[in-house]
Amino acid sequence: MAKSGIAAVVLCVCLCGLAARGVDVNHVAKALPEFKLKDPAGAEHAQGEVQERGALVIVTIPNVKHSVPQDQWARWVTKKGWKKDGPRLVFIEDLSQIESAKVKETALAKLKDRFEPGKNPLLLLDPAGEVRKAFGVNVDETVVVLVNKKGAVVKSWEGEPSIEAAKEIVEAVDKLGN
Repeated sequence: MAKSGIAAVVLCVCLCGLAARGVDVNHVAKALPEFKLKDPAGAEHAQGEVQERGALVIVTIPNVKHSVPQDQWARWVTKKGWKKDGPRLVFIEDLSQIESAKVKETALAKLKDRFEPGKNPLLLLDPAGEVRKAFGVNVDETVVVLVNKKGAVVKSWEGEPSIEAAKEIVEAVDKLGN
């Protein structure tokens, strides 16, 4: 094969590799999708209720792998405290990514034990992963999204939790609440 032919093959393989990686990138929607989801106590909550004061929405999975990031985000972003009439902290838990019935049962029991109606965080159960999909969050990812009172996505954060990101989030939430 000529050098130009080899170069073309190498370029094609590289471009295919980049395209495959691009598929895995989260493309968070520009707005909070419409939904009606239940909390662990069985009360239904709609997207309009979630966005009425603005919200910091954490889309995740209630499993062992994601429990540490969930706890870190919750602890770090609530450390300063939240204004009673300010934006809400909401976890949307994608149950569709839990394959084992036993693990799902355990996760639901833990969520129910931890849930306190009327207090942050509001836990919402996404049984079929439809809200996660509509939001543009990839499978097996935890994404933090700040939504204003109109439901528009103001900012999003991906990856591992960090103190720096938490500080940035708290500042953005404070600005949103004003």
